[in-house]
Amino acid sequence: MPVDPRIFDPEKAKDPKDPDYGQARRMRSIALDDEEDMRKILKRGEREAAPKRKP
Repeated sequence: MPVDPRIFDPEKAKDPKDPDYGQARRMRSIALDDEEDMRKILKRGEREAAPKRKP
């Protein structure tokens, strides 16, 4: 199904002058429909969001 440009225009999202743009293009992306990968990401997020314990 084609993208609805009223909601998202992929051409406007491309900005090679944005310093994060090049880095993001080199990063590995995940398949959002891969349940195992999503489970791993959610677990990592839980650990990162958990309050830090003081020793």
